Amino acid sequence: LTSFGEAIKNLDNLKGTYSKLSELHCDKLHVDPENFRLLGDILVIVLAAHFTRDFTPACQATWQKLVGLVAHALARKYH
Repeated sequence: LTSFGEAIKNLDNLKGTYSKLSELHCDKLHVDPENFRLLGDILVIVLAAHFTRDFTPACQATWQKLVGLVAHALARKYH
């Protein structure tokens, strides 16, 4: 979750923020980039289950957009 905090702080430079992590996941760990999206979806589900009433549709949409942007930044090295 710390990584998502960094994303919020660096929304204008997500690719730069995640460049080293992208390289690590691509070149050394060989993680399938689809797993970034899946992890983001799981995070949104866990947040919704934990915060039930406070997790409004607008909140969900915001989180889904954020995890999508992070997943895209992490998958950058694969392209």
